[in-house]
Amino acid sequence: MKILIKSMALILLYAGVTTIAYAQDFASYFSASQAFEQLVAETSLSGNMPRIGNKKAADLIATLSDSQRFLDSATYQLKNISSLTNMCDKANAAVAAYAFFDLQNAVGEPKTAAIKMAKGVENNLLIFQDELEHLQPFVIRCMAKVIPLHSEFLLSLKPDEFVETQRAEFLQSRNWVFRIYRGVLRIANYPAAKMSYRTKLLQAAAETAAQYSSVLQPATRQQIFDLVKSAQITAPETLQESLEKIANAMAETSCDGLCKL
Repeated sequence: MKILIKSMALILLYAGVTTIAYAQDFASYFSASQAFEQLVAETSLSGNMPRIGNKKAADLIATLSDSQRFLDSATYQLKNISSLTNMCDKANAAVAAYAFFDLQNAVGEPKTAAIKMAKGVENNLLIFQDELEHLQPFVIRCMAKVIPLHSEFLLSLKPDEFVETQRAEFLQSRNWVFRIYRGVLRIANYPAAKMSYRTKLLQAAAETAAQYSSVLQPATRQQIFDLVKSAQITAPETLQESLEKIANAMAETSCDGLCKL
């Protein structure tokens, strides 16, 4: 899966040292992530994944999805981008562990394997939605924190410093943004998904829509806007406010900064 985090690889070379306060928070997150990875390894031996009904799993998931503690309580600067990106990466790895659980046998002809993989991921998202309703919103919010730092760095480069590799990775990240909104909007009207899962995903996508919209070009924003309007027709009333926020963000027609790339 190509994600925005991957597009940060070259930026890490320019990241400075975080402050002591940030380092302590990051250290706590990375420690919880390591413990979660170990729990996944242990649980997978019996063909399972950590479930939120288990106290140890619930405590670790609560830490890994604590936006107030790790995202909202600090103002991140360009010098923090390395640790922030690594934190988003760890959060995404936790989501991926659930999404791709037990799909190692999805092989065969490329087209067949791709279909089998997509169906497997969709099934896992439903099986593990009690866990993912906490982890996925954190990933969305975390990566939204990286966007302005990513923009600041790339826009500070001189034309001869902006290499083609960076451009290609940025375009991949832009495609990821479209896919994540398409997926979230699909879940909005997915009967098999619990309302709490749908609500939390839509809320995170709505809160961060302005940041994500800023890197999209108007034509892509229009595509997402159209998907929102389609979803609003049958979406439950409790989701309408979040959908409208997304629609408003994607209705922006100006194209500045990274939008121009």
